[in-house]
Amino acid sequence: MAAYAVATTTKVRTTSTNTSTNINSVYPFDLPELIHRLSLFTSLQDALSCALVCSLWSEIFVPVIWFSIDFDRHPRFTDLPASVITKHGHHIRIVENIQSCAEIRALANPQVQRLRKIKYIDTTGSNLQHIMGFEVISRNCTSLLRLDLVPDDPVPAGEENRLANYIPITALIPRVGALQESRLYRLCIMDLHLTYEGLMTIFQGCPQLTKLGLVNVTILGRPTPSMPQQPLFQHSSITFLSCLNQALFRTDPLDGQPAPSLLLHLPKLKTIELCDHEEVHSPSAIPPKAILKELSRYCHHLTGLRVQGLRDCSDLVSAFCSTVPRKVSELAFDYDHISLGIITSLLLHPQTLQSVKIYRGADFILDRDAVPNVEDHFWASGQFLQLIPRTCMGLRILDIHLHEMDMDVVEMGEWVCKDLKRLRIRIKGLDTRDRILETIALWRREWRARRNNLQSSFSASNDTIESTNNTNIEPALPSAPANGLPASLSIEERVVRHLLKLEKLETVWLGCQNWSPF
Repeated sequence: MAAYAVATTTKVRTTSTNTSTNINSVYPFDLPELIHRLSLFTSLQDALSCALVCSLWSEIFVPVIWFSIDFDRHPRFTDLPASVITKHGHHIRIVENIQSCAEIRALANPQVQRLRKIKYIDTTGSNLQHIMGFEVISRNCTSLLRLDLVPDDPVPAGEENRLANYIPITALIPRVGALQESRLYRLCIMDLHLTYEGLMTIFQGCPQLTKLGLVNVTILGRPTPSMPQQPLFQHSSITFLSCLNQALFRTDPLDGQPAPSLLLHLPKLKTIELCDHEEVHSPSAIPPKAILKELSRYCHHLTGLRVQGLRDCSDLVSAFCSTVPRKVSELAFDYDHISLGIITSLLLHPQTLQSVKIYRGADFILDRDAVPNVEDHFWASGQFLQLIPRTCMGLRILDIHLHEMDMDVVEMGEWVCKDLKRLRIRIKGLDTRDRILETIALWRREWRARRNNLQSSFSASNDTIESTNNTNIEPALPSAPANGLPASLSIEERVVRHLLKLEKLETVWLGCQNWSPF
């Protein structure tokens, strides 16, 4: 309602001006484009209030209300009458966390036909849920940009061959003769079955596909022997693949014989995420040398490696980074496996390395308010981790949120990664939410002051502001003397001083929630 008050005030002032000057002008809040832009910044509750103002505002804000449906957050959506969904369903663009037949039935309305993203839909609950779910997907296949086929629960033992566990490929691609081709750029499939020919059909029918996830997916069959001279299809756009290690050395479940590796079809792959929870000494574990050989054989453009779930990935990561002439740009791994060998391997790519990330456990939530307790086994060797930001000037992402940095160690050398955009770390001494919020507030104030070219500094006591020309200048951090930092600096001020040197930061995490400088 605050927006409506502003609009009313603006309209009154403009009317008064027009009366005295006799000049016709357009009321700013009569412009649909402006209202639409403003609507993108409203909460759901505010959008509901604005939609009740007048018919014009209703036309602007109703699409905002219906744009995204998350069944975890909006469980009562399934209680809406079919007539209401028929009236407004054409506004829906994003649906998330579809896990039951009732939720799929609500989306089965013919008016829901312009979906852009389906994030996490479970089609395995029953045969009916399977059929209805893929009918929804088929109706929206020309507009979909992202699709995640992820069962809510693992397939029970003995039920692997149920119809509901198989993917009808024709639902994922536009029919022959359709006016539009598939726009799908991201596809994730987990714990389901499809045929080899079906996978090739997806590749051919989705030319814009860029990111592909096939995690614990059973692929049945192999190339047809009737065309031995025809080269296997290779997708020219897929640059990211997430899969289990075993997918690199695929075995056809129908006859138990080796089948073509997935990598054979992805010559443009740049980043691969390998997931495996097998023990290193188990019979099915794949040696790192064999994995690296397979990657080198097919993926000549590969520069990024993510490894999750291996008991020990140090050898694989080190060998990947040491392979000549590969130029590594991205690396992600379980923090439990960090070692001096991995750090040394990373330092071989100071010009090209852009992202270093670690995986977190399923119960570790970055956006929660509480500061999680972590045990940093690598804390005593933190000075070696500092070599990454001090050496890799092209670094854009440094996400090592399980590592607690000591500011005494951080301040011993300069970070050269001045283009860093995302930083997630813990700081020794910032162990409560209040201290973190105080740090973020001070960083934001000083960041705004610098952006607006406002000169400000603390007085000698660090409590009063030195300013002769502007009394509204935000307080800044005290300047450090030439021989080092002032002894009076608090841990919050020391952290902020460090953050301000990274002028392109967009996201900062220091123990709770993600923060931006504005």
